[in-house]
Amino acid sequence: MGQFSDIKVKIKSAIIFVLCFSILIAITSLFAFFNNEFIWFGLLFSILYYILLGIGLLYYMNTNFFKGIGIMESLLGNFFIFLIVTILSCWIYYLVFNLIAISSYVHYIMFTILWVFVPFLFSELKQKYIAIPDPFYGCWNVGSGRTDNEYWDNIDKFHLMQVSIKIKKRSDSEFFSKFDVKIAQEVNLGSWFDKFIEDQNYRFPNDAIETNANDINIGWIFYTSKYFKFPLFIRNLDPTKPIAESDIKNKQVIFAKRVTLNNEDEKENLIENEKSTNNG
Repeated sequence: MGQFSDIKVKIKSAIIFVLCFSILIAITSLFAFFNNEFIWFGLLFSILYYILLGIGLLYYMNTNFFKGIGIMESLLGNFFIFLIVTILSCWIYYLVFNLIAISSYVHYIMFTILWVFVPFLFSELKQKYIAIPDPFYGCWNVGSGRTDNEYWDNIDKFHLMQVSIKIKKRSDSEFFSKFDVKIAQEVNLGSWFDKFIEDQNYRFPNDAIETNANDINIGWIFYTSKYFKFPLFIRNLDPTKPIAESDIKNKQVIFAKRVTLNNEDEKENLIENEKSTNNG
């Protein structure tokens, strides 16, 4: 019985909220008394009122009464309640507006009530943005010394996959340089990148790739284009994973980009990645 009573209380709270909030939204239909001046003054005052009401809604959603509805943590529940509020308030707005001043544009004007949900939408998007993990990509620091030369000296070159890598040779370079190279699927992307840098700088010492190997504030990220051949959408690659697990296809283009590490956690993660790779 106690659980059934709780459900009844939540339904009653939801009904009261929907009715009261719908009336508060639809009250701007009284601006129809402006008649011909509604487009200038009524519409402007309505939008300002809705934004202020939307801000008030955010504060109200933290009260015990709203929490009693039981949808505070449910985005779908909030959407359902607000959808009912929108339909009901539009209906009230339409009836009252036409009762005061019959107009041919009330069908469009009544949808200005959607402005009331702008503060809520902004708040939700802000929370989702803040919740994005930082960093959302793995960084790599080019090692100053090689520890896997024996592997590369005995590698079976007939089983290598061909890819292209685009990289800016220096941090102030304007354009990417493209290299068609072979890649081994058994090693991780970061170790292969170290070998690639070492070979290129050995072969072309006068046009070497700037590695920033001694600068702990500089790391490297890797990504490929997604859906298109050009990087309009990108897919980040984990430099600590083997190539075979990175879903890199034959003749695919890999982008390597320098990034600045902004906090100590990123630097510590970068150092740990390098240590674990060398130990492996």
